[in-house]
Parts: sequence; structure tokens; C-alpha cells
Amino acid sequence: MSFETAYSTEGIFENINALEANQHFFDGILTDPYAFQCSENCSYPLTCKSFKKKSTEWKKAPHFCPGKNHSNSVHTCGKEQEDTSPHTDGQQNQEHSVEKNKDRISLNIFLSTGFDVLKIKSEKQDDHTEDPSIRTIRTPNTHLPPKKENAQVNSLIRLLHYYYSESFPNNQYLFKTLDNKRYCLNDLFFDLDTSPEIPDVNKVFFGTARIIEKPTYYVVRMKEFCTLRNIRSKPSILIGKKLLTDNITLSNRFNRLSKISEFKFFYFGKIIVRRNEYLNFECKSESKLLANLYLKD
Repeated sequence: MSFETAYSTEGIFENINALEANQHFFDGILTDPYAFQCSENCSYPLTCKSFKKKSTEWKKAPHFCPGKNHSNSVHTCGKEQEDTSPHTDGQQNQEHSVEKNKDRISLNIFLSTGFDVLKIKSEKQDDHTEDPSIRTIRTPNTHLPPKKENAQVNSLIRLLHYYYSESFPNNQYLFKTLDNKRYCLNDLFFDLDTSPEIPDVNKVFFGTARIIEKPTYYVVRMKEFCTLRNIRSKPSILIGKKLLTDNITLSNRFNRLSKISEFKFFYFGKIIVRRNEYLNFECKSESKLLANLYLKD
């Protein structure tokens, strides 16, 4: 029994997935792998496995499972359950859960433009909609089983969650973009550590990288040489420190990772040839840049 998200009872007090929890540990935001529960309103204890392990040390990607004291707790919200029960004819009004349909996932982007910056949630919004794995429709009766809706992917970290999930098939065409095209995860991701010939299309490029710090900017440079249009180079990108001013967590991560030898870098977009000599991660929009990159210990 696994849980896609959990509510952190330490530090941030919000619903997150296990990859985020793992990165928050290295960012110094979270410290306890047992400080999680099912949701804000359900105290069923959960544990984050591989919580303190770097990505190079994973035997299994970070994930949530019932906590060590779960046998002493009653879990009644059914968040982890799949909708396998037959529905009634649907004529009566009821209160029921709406769970994600794992057979069809909405990737809310055009591949040519990437992800947008997520808006900060207003305190006046319904807190019950925070957890992307489940929401509740309130109507008079409570006896129907959960109803499925398409899962939504609105961020790169959300897409990474599916890519690293051992229970999710990477070769099935389950992701549907805004232009109604279908993709599998193997189509969307490209490993620069093992595949040096770069395709001239938008993908989630990832691999081992290091950071070079300059007075006003950082250079993220991949470890391995790659080739595009007969140009051989290590793909790189320049990130101005001013751009990180409003994102303290990411700014601190850049600063910390610049002092270690290697980390894992993800970038959603294209790699282009610059000055007929260098390979650079393309940045069409500075305002969307941070939404389409991710640094992972």
C-alpha cells in the first residue's frame, strides 16, 4: 500500500510528494522521515522511504508507505484505494471522493513552451483541494465509492514523480498534452549521461552536472560531452543570481550545490548550438526558466 502524497507535520505543513520530501531533507527544511500523515485532516501515520538518500544511492525512489505506528491507527479516508467498486446508476446526490485515473494523465503544457510558474495558493481557497491525489465533492449522501478523474501534471517535479515511480509504466502512452498528443515517459525524458547524441526536440534532459559560481551568476554544466549538429560540447546554462532573489529555497540550493562536486540536473526544453561552438539549454522565457529546471541531490 503506497501513497502518492503525504502531509508534512514538520516545517512546511502541506501536502507534498516523496521526491519533494527527499529534496527538502537536503535543503535542510525537513529532518524526520516519520513526520508525515495521510492528509491535513487524516492523522494516519506515513513514512518517507529513502528520505535521506541521494539519488545516486537509491535502490528504490523515495515513496510514502504506512508509518511504524500505523497498526495503532485507523485509516478511514481511503485515499490510497483505487476505484474498483461498481458505481450505482448515479441518479442520487452523494458526497464522494474523486481519485486520479492512472490510465490517463493530463500533461497541462505544450511541449514547445514547457511549464508555467505555479501560482501561490490563496489562504481563502479550499484547503481540501491541495492534495493532487484526491479531492472531495460535497453532496448529501456519503455511500458511493470514489469517482475517478484524470490526474493533472502542472509542474516538472510532478512529472519527475511519475518517471521515478516504480509502480508507473514508463512505456505506456498515458500522458496527453494540451494539443491532444499522447506521450509515454520514455518519449519525454532523455538521459545525457548515457546517450551522447542529442535530439533536436523538446524533452526533459537530465544527467550528472556541476555548478560553477561567478559573482553575478551560476553556470550549470553537464558532466558528459554530447553532440548536436556535429558540435561536441558539455551542455550548459547560465542562471543569473538576480533571478533567484524571490526563491530563497532554490537560491540556497544553488549556493550549496556549487560547493559539491556533482548533482543531478533536469531541464525541460531544447538544447541548441551557440556560436557554432557550444551546446546550451535554450531559454526562451526568463520568467518561465525556473519552472522548467530542477536540481536534485
